[in-house]
Amino acid sequence: MAVNGVGMSGYFNYYSAVSQIRLQQALSRNPQIQKAVTAVNRVNRGTESFKGSSTDFLKAYNKKMGELMEASGSLRGANPGNLMNELEAVSSDKTVAQASAHYRLREEKDLQLKVGQLAQAQQNVSGSAAGSEGAAGAMDFVIRSKSGSFADIQVNVSAQREDGTLKTNREMLKAAALQINQAKSGVRASVTEKDGQVSLRLDGTETGERAAFVVTGETGAAAGLENASVQAQNAVYTVKEGGSERTLTSQTNDIRLDLGRIDVKLKGTGTSTISSRVSDDKVVLAVEDLVEKYNSTLAFLDGNAGHGQGVVNQIGNFVRDLAPQKTMELLGLSTQKDGTLALDKQVLTESLKKDHKLVQNLISGQYGLAQKTFDRALGAMRENSGSLLSNDLKEPANFLGGSSYDYLNLYSKNGRNNMNNFYALGLMINYLV
Repeated sequence: MAVNGVGMSGYFNYYSAVSQIRLQQALSRNPQIQKAVTAVNRVNRGTESFKGSSTDFLKAYNKKMGELMEASGSLRGANPGNLMNELEAVSSDKTVAQASAHYRLREEKDLQLKVGQLAQAQQNVSGSAAGSEGAAGAMDFVIRSKSGSFADIQVNVSAQREDGTLKTNREMLKAAALQINQAKSGVRASVTEKDGQVSLRLDGTETGERAAFVVTGETGAAAGLENASVQAQNAVYTVKEGGSERTLTSQTNDIRLDLGRIDVKLKGTGTSTISSRVSDDKVVLAVEDLVEKYNSTLAFLDGNAGHGQGVVNQIGNFVRDLAPQKTMELLGLSTQKDGTLALDKQVLTESLKKDHKLVQNLISGQYGLAQKTFDRALGAMRENSGSLLSNDLKEPANFLGGSSYDYLNLYSKNGRNNMNNFYALGLMINYLV
């Protein structure tokens, strides 16, 4: 028996092939079906049975488009979880200030920060004395906090050893430093030596005026220790937001801005813009990933154009310009002769620095780069499978990768006797698509 010149066997084989294509679509949409059918497909399947087949192509096609949609979605404004909603605290001049988010940042904004002076810890350094010479006298002095922020430190060092011999200046200063450090009370001491000359140095453990201290008493070999070589001082800075400007002070160089949402570490005097915005570096990396996925998808389509007219149609869609020439240039993008994209990361980085909001809109806006690539991938996912495989379906035997009976045996060892059952299974799956 024949239908339109095609034997009944060939007729069923042809529709079995179509059913397999539709089955692939169903699996991609329904995980529950996929679990059941995957187990069936493993029966009698060799590892190379479907290599280069239409079903493998459909799987790879869906995967490629899915990856491109994911890369686009990370930048697409319509996606609530897109990169452009991940605000960070950024400093325009890290030699003046470094910034980081303390709490979740709510909106994009710029704060102008001007640092007049940094907070400093007090430092006192004695005059130098010959380290190996005998001490002229004992040391008996007190280090006292001006504000009472730490307990007094009493230093008492005898000029004589236990055997009655005279200590050297080096020994005197080391003994004094040991007593100060053992007190653990707001000041650190150290002995410096150069060319045989020794000095005693005191450093406040905290910055700011509140940590200032005075030295009184007999300093002996540490003569001059009562004089501060570096005065304790507060940080002084000005913050301007909109039309409002405030000058503030801080005991430390660690301050908070934007109602405590942004942590700032002051590093030097000068001016810096502290911004709540998306990191330029992350934007560049995300665009680079998008370009890579786009080019990979186009290369995949080029390599599989022989499967059907639908693939050729998608190639035509993907080689079209994504944006006007000026927009492409601003984003550091260019279209190559083969339709793939090239990205100049330096150009994109410079554009972000010049006008971050404009570039952000060109990438993530309603008609931006990310939305257009997402739409192309989505349109490709919606392409009719019959169109994608139009050339394959013209020759069912080739599509099946060998004898129609061998193909059926992937699912049953009953051979041709199970042909009708296979066709019925295909119809059932079609209703689920």
